[in-house]
Amino acid sequence: MAYRDVSIVIPVAIDEDPKAVQELVSTILLDGSIAEIRVVTQGPGIDFPLGVNEKLIVRQQSDPKAKKTGALNDGLRAARAPFTLFIDGDVLLRGDEIGIAREALEDADFVSAVYGSRAPAFPIVSIFGGWFSGCRTNVFRDIGGFAADYVEDVKTTARIKQAGYKITMLPFAVQVRRAPRRPLTKLFSAMFAGR
Repeated sequence: MAYRDVSIVIPVAIDEDPKAVQELVSTILLDGSIAEIRVVTQGPGIDFPLGVNEKLIVRQQSDPKAKKTGALNDGLRAARAPFTLFIDGDVLLRGDEIGIAREALEDADFVSAVYGSRAPAFPIVSIFGGWFSGCRTNVFRDIGGFAADYVEDVKTTARIKQAGYKITMLPFAVQVRRAPRRPLTKLFSAMFAGR
């Protein structure tokens, strides 16, 4: 199925494995039906020889101090399609995750997937993370995009919900090549601080 109305933003950290990013981009380009892939590097000196393709745009983020949030927001601002998917550079795509996310955006303004080897069998708290999530581009721009914070996923989720939107969790989990960079204990401590 063609998804020419989808921009894909891939934030790339300084310590990202270039081969992982190349494999992810190649997997997405195999489909050939998306509008564009925006690879946004988080610092100078990152060289990703990804080849030439009119759908592929590689650039350094405008504010390297903003880290991942800056890369995500740069990609969101530049996205040309009505729908945007955000996929970490170390995510492994195994099936039609992009198609499932795009279909879910027919009825939702925001979608997100969990980390892991399989989706949970029970309802979970929805969180909008940069590892694999999607949105209606203009809606997310209008509410300010990703929140710049140590726990940007939590702050961004709060921003979305405060604006009156809900996040639909996708029926799959995404696997990554390495564990999340932030220990879960710190994430949960930050989530529940001040309660």
